[in-house]
Amino acid sequence: MDIPILETRDDFVLYTDVDVIFLKHPELKEPVDILGVVPEERDGAIMFNNGVMVMNVPALRADHASFVAAIRARVLNDFKYPAHDQASYNRRYRKRFTEMPRSLNWRPYWGRNADAAIVHFHGPKADQARALERGEAGDIHPPLQALWQSDPEGYRYYCEIYEDLERGEIGQSSGRLSETTPR
Repeated sequence: MDIPILETRDDFVLYTDVDVIFLKHPELKEPVDILGVVPEERDGAIMFNNGVMVMNVPALRADHASFVAAIRARVLNDFKYPAHDQASYNRRYRKRFTEMPRSLNWRPYWGRNADAAIVHFHGPKADQARALERGEAGDIHPPLQALWQSDPEGYRYYCEIYEDLERGEIGQSSGRLSETTPR
């Protein structure tokens, strides 16, 4: 929310949550008026996931005070946990975003994608996906289990890349990464 106030040099910023892996250099071909995001449908409504956003800094800076006031009103009046930031961004910019390709905010539960540039572990994180793979659901929230069940192979594939990256054992020569990266 405060990136437009903190950033003073660049007009555009790529924001990501911490639960992402970069498989390729992300490329955005469309100009972004306010926010560039990947839309998704939930209960018939078009929403977006704000785990990966291209932010038009001057446009968001111009709207910052009003956005903060709207967030304050939401938190004080009808706040519902979780997803405070996502709900706030969606309420404010639902009809004013630039659609980015899904490859820039790809989810493991969508399966493998050779075009994915940014993979977002939205839902089960890598360690939770591995626990589910071992049959150890434990206290993993049922909706997260359902996401994993929609494509366990997608999770397995991206968890392997994630684990290789964690160990520092992956690069252009890696078999898995070279499957997703054009030469």
